[in-house]
Amino acid sequence: QMVKQLFVFTDMEFDMAQPRGSLVPWETTHEHIRAKFEKEGYQMPEIIYWNLRKGYLGSKPVEKAERGVAMLSGFSSGMLKSFLENRLEDMQPMSQMMAILDSEHYSHLEVAEEDL
Repeated sequence: QMVKQLFVFTDMEFDMAQPRGSLVPWETTHEHIRAKFEKEGYQMPEIIYWNLRKGYLGSKPVEKAERGVAMLSGFSSGMLKSFLENRLEDMQPMSQMMAILDSEHYSHLEVAEEDL
């Protein structure tokens, strides 16, 4: 039985992990992975890519909005805690951000009700 979610952790740029010439120039890493799953007759699992390096905006495994993909970049104890505590079936950017903002770390902050 195939896994439903696949987690990819890296500390490098995604294109640096590929041997030169292993991808078609216009193919993203994600498209390459999808093709391999399809070739073997497997359904593509949801993939969460996490580049643990600081938030550098270099190469990415996905170049557009893609169903079944979540991407995280950078590392902090708050991100790790959110990742480990959250319901993984709800791995959406807004829910991840809200989970972090709802943490005890930010509990002393208040929303200003009046115009400044």
